[in-house]
Amino acid sequence: MLIASHNLVSCATFIFQTRPDRAFQGKGYGKGALQEVLKYIASKPFGSSKTVLITCNPQNEVAYRLYRQIGFTETGKSDDDELELGITLANARPYH
Repeated sequence: MLIASHNLVSCATFIFQTRPDRAFQGKGYGKGALQEVLKYIASKPFGSSKTVLITCNPQNEVAYRLYRQIGFTETGKSDDDELELGITLANARPYH
């Protein structure tokens, strides 16, 4: 499931949920899906998005590592027990 929201003032898109069904976890689908979502956001369907934000519980090591490998970095903000990570679309790295 993926839910996204775009902020017109900050030109940022926030990805709310990325969670493959349990039967599909660990098979690389989430990696490919996130790359495709970043490409889609870069194509400007919501307007000019320069930054994509996502939150992740740092105890979810698999997701945290994936986001970091793609190029997300911690913004210094948090939401309850989740860290906010952001990426400038021009800095997104392909994940193989």
